[in-house]
Amino acid sequence: MGFADCNYVSHCFGNYTSLYDFDVCIEKKVHAFLHSMHAGFFDCGVDWGTYLDDNPSVTIQRLSYFANIFIQQSVDVDKYFSMDVPSSCEAGVDNVDTCMATSSQFTSVEQIDALNDTYTLDLMQDWYAAVLDADVSTWNGLYIEIIDDSSSAWDGKYIPKGDDLTDEDKIALNRLLLKTNLFFGVFGPMGSGAATNDPIFWVMHQIFDKMAQSLRLSPNYNRGNLTWNNHGNDLDGENWEGTTTPFTQRIFSNLGTNLYPGTELLTNKQLWALLKPDGTDLPYVYDQFLHWGHCDFDPLEGVTPYPTAEPVMAPAPHVAR
Repeated sequence: MGFADCNYVSHCFGNYTSLYDFDVCIEKKVHAFLHSMHAGFFDCGVDWGTYLDDNPSVTIQRLSYFANIFIQQSVDVDKYFSMDVPSSCEAGVDNVDTCMATSSQFTSVEQIDALNDTYTLDLMQDWYAAVLDADVSTWNGLYIEIIDDSSSAWDGKYIPKGDDLTDEDKIALNRLLLKTNLFFGVFGPMGSGAATNDPIFWVMHQIFDKMAQSLRLSPNYNRGNLTWNNHGNDLDGENWEGTTTPFTQRIFSNLGTNLYPGTELLTNKQLWALLKPDGTDLPYVYDQFLHWGHCDFDPLEGVTPYPTAEPVMAPAPHVAR
């Protein structure tokens, strides 16, 4: 699957109905995958490289997709499988082995090989359902499906998907995914709450500021509902105004602005005004909005320097595959 790129970015630009929807799309389909790809995934109970060599029809793109999903779903692994999870870990005392969740049913991957195919599918059903429910990727429909065939022994069950895979391939891949869930391995800090310890964290997140600027500057896309409205999450910063965010004007103090360094918490409406790319408070604007990773997407395609009263039709968004 690789890193999230302009295909995912353009998908979010072309498929939002509110600013909150845009944010959720960027969070799930761009931000999360950038973190998990940078985190890596290693020391698993099974060797995915060897598996791919032996099963090339599975493809590296499909395995890359599942690797990203594993990292993002790992925090809740005990919700889908019977696991023993340490209640705490102490720095300098515990290690990876003593801090890792372990299966309460199985002690080795060889035990998974001895299970019948239907039981291995049954063990994976909650995980597949959670992945699809989380909607973390536009690729979900390509790689996971539910069997709708009353003549099949697996009717109504989730299973790896692919016209390029035989039934035997799908069952073998399901078994690989089960082994990996139960004998997980480790990933780097970018996949955890310690992501700020990785220097790349600090040079990656500007892309989201760039997305917000291009969304606001482009008549192709800024005609949707850009009012923040996330009713019902019971968190700071709910709604457009009336509740406050955790931020004060101090977050702008190093930008060379003349903002009064007040301590009053800001509303989303106030933050949105202060971050206006063509306003007077923000002292910078990005020099281009075309390049997003290794491919191009231009949110300002067809926009003239001096927009007329005539509406500009948005180009059709790319579909992430």
